[in-house]
Amino acid sequence: EELLGGIDLVVLSPGVSLYHPLVTAANSRGIQVVSEIEVAFRLCAAPIIAITGTNGKTTTTALTGEMMKTTGRATVVGGNIGLALSQEVLGVPADGVVVAEISSFQLEAVELFRPRIAAILNLTPDHIDRHRTMAEYQAMKERVFANQTEEDFLVLNYDDPAVRDMASRTRARVFFFSRRERLPAGAFVADDRLVIQWDGIHTDLIPVKDIRIKGAHNVENALAAAGAAWLAGAGETGIR
Repeated sequence: EELLGGIDLVVLSPGVSLYHPLVTAANSRGIQVVSEIEVAFRLCAAPIIAITGTNGKTTTTALTGEMMKTTGRATVVGGNIGLALSQEVLGVPADGVVVAEISSFQLEAVELFRPRIAAILNLTPDHIDRHRTMAEYQAMKERVFANQTEEDFLVLNYDDPAVRDMASRTRARVFFFSRRERLPAGAFVADDRLVIQWDGIHTDLIPVKDIRIKGAHNVENALAAAGAAWLAGAGETGIR
């Protein structure tokens, strides 16, 4: 605990729990404790697309990053994959974009973190040894959109009831994706094709059979990535 002497700010690696005795001691002394992605957000000049969920984060983040690279904007992919996000965002211009895989561990100690676009893919019991209850785990996931405003977007899995219900707790504009339902707006499967319906514009992307990463879960990942990239300005050719 003597390590805390003269310390103004504690930055947590995702591997260090909020319940760690040293973190508890820092809190009791009134020392500010934040996550590493909070530092990254404060350092980042570019808008952030943040992708979280129990499963599929890495695939969806990678797909979204590839789609955004087709726009010609400087694109950095990081977060829970690759180097620390606070290092990755350095030097990214304001007109670039950061696509970040974000875990529940990284969301435990955010304060100002506000992605321009956030996506929540699904929610199933996981990391309960760390978060203690399913309710707490879900609460950590929901921190990804806690600071979003009406100017931001939240991409949600319509087929997951717990995730779908998050639409009632956000100020952001909600964009649903669904593998099972034809939606009035969002990204979904229709006649075995991936399509986007948004702001009165219907965009036909590709046949499901042409997705090279197989499995129903990857159809969902592709829909989420397509939706996030579409909202961030990627065109249909780049998404295809």
